[in-house]
Amino acid sequence: STVSQNEVNVLKKLCDLFALFLIQKDLGYFLIHDCLHTTTAATIKSKIESLNEALKPECVALIDSFGVQAEDIMEIPAM
Repeated sequence: STVSQNEVNVLKKLCDLFALFLIQKDLGYFLIHDCLHTTTAATIKSKIESLNEALKPECVALIDSFGVQAEDIMEIPAM
């Protein structure tokens, strides 16, 4: 089966979101070791929020594609 351009775009956004989440989680490390400039670091939260908004319309499809059950969603803690 072929993958649509929309599916590719959604997966790219999902990968970006995951990468930014990990960077934000260890932001201190990246700043201390000069891996990120402070102005770049300051934009991470807004980029995460923007990706969350962009992915909202795809939530049901993403959840279905990973086989997550509705009752499992209620158990996921907020970040």
